[in-house]
Amino acid sequence: MPELLQDLAEFARRGLKYYRIFCWAPGQQRRFFQYPLERQLAAQQQPLLALIRHAARNAPFYRDTYAALGLDARRLQSLEDVRRLPLTTKDDLRRNFPDRLVVDAGRAHPSEFGRSSGSTGEAVQFLRQNSWKKSSYFSLLSFRQGLLSPRTAFLMSPQCSATSCSITDQRETLEDRVREVLVWSRLNSYFHLPSSLDIFRETEGYFERLLRQLRQRRTELIVGAPNYWGQLARYLLATGRRLPVRAAVCYSELLLASVRQEISQAFECPVYNHYGAGETPGLADECAAGRWHLRVDVNYLEIVDELGQSCQPGQLGRLLVTPLDNYRMPLIRYEVGDLATLASGPCPCGRQNPALQRIEGRTSDAWRGAAGQWIAPAAVGDAACRAGLRGRYRVIQQGLDAVDLGWVAGDPPAAAAPVAER
Repeated sequence: MPELLQDLAEFARRGLKYYRIFCWAPGQQRRFFQYPLERQLAAQQQPLLALIRHAARNAPFYRDTYAALGLDARRLQSLEDVRRLPLTTKDDLRRNFPDRLVVDAGRAHPSEFGRSSGSTGEAVQFLRQNSWKKSSYFSLLSFRQGLLSPRTAFLMSPQCSATSCSITDQRETLEDRVREVLVWSRLNSYFHLPSSLDIFRETEGYFERLLRQLRQRRTELIVGAPNYWGQLARYLLATGRRLPVRAAVCYSELLLASVRQEISQAFECPVYNHYGAGETPGLADECAAGRWHLRVDVNYLEIVDELGQSCQPGQLGRLLVTPLDNYRMPLIRYEVGDLATLASGPCPCGRQNPALQRIEGRTSDAWRGAAGQWIAPAAVGDAACRAGLRGRYRVIQQGLDAVDLGWVAGDPPAAAAPVAER
């Protein structure tokens, strides 16, 4: 009995925290609509400078790096000064985590540590910032269409820890039973669907099990990796069925134009992008006009070229982020590993916060043109969509003027073949 009371108390605590986020989100949205751009950007400067000075004092990695370059964080006065600081790379994070990056690493609870999915290469470990849950939920609250707590299904690449795994079926626990009640009562309406090691080779039974769970819980929002939802959408379309929901929110992977169309058709809903990373959640959210609005309240973002110089709107460059509230594990000018372009001019949706025109894909997946310029993965997906092609592809660059493209047509999941190299 005491254990049951403890479980119920824990779920009450989570529910209270969950609904505080729901109450906070509309006000945050109004700030993005009403506050002028100049006011939003000016509000970043003091928190940014304070974070950098904190990192230089308390994180050995930054203290030693800045000292070796003769930089004094106390003398930084403006955003121009910040843009002259060195970048922090994923290799820096791997080599220095946790002792040289995490402040008071010995006091961190095991539940505070996380690991990225590794979609940009080798996974990195990190310490969760205090606002990570609020930042992760913010995009969903933007797309709930008036529902207080929409029933939301997550389908992602495998996420495993020491106590649970999203691939294998686990024996039902008391927590599972309580969560099912919470989903139906809308006290906490997020539930995870079983993942797969290779979604492109799954059987009909796997997809039918996903669809059964979605129907039983009367799902209203679907959230997760576009390749996973895209493959389920292809299965629905191939079997001549539809499963209407209110909206789909994709993140973690590049959403190709053809996959967006398939998800929209199969689930009869608009499809939006959410942009974030495990170590830096809640970076940007896509609006109905197709722009990705930046979370300037918790992040300072930059787009730079290969020389580290700031890019102009429309110019493709590398994306850097500095989370403004992560004092436990400061990441100063952290290179996420993605290519993006800044938008110019006011957005038709009415939001005043700055926006990206689009996320173009992983830096590691881009290749070079004959003039040495980046050609992003999204360019191939867009061209294929305009040509009416659907399915997976692989690009192999033989030289600056030679690229081979291997393509797999959009067959039903059970018949999908491996991508062929040519």
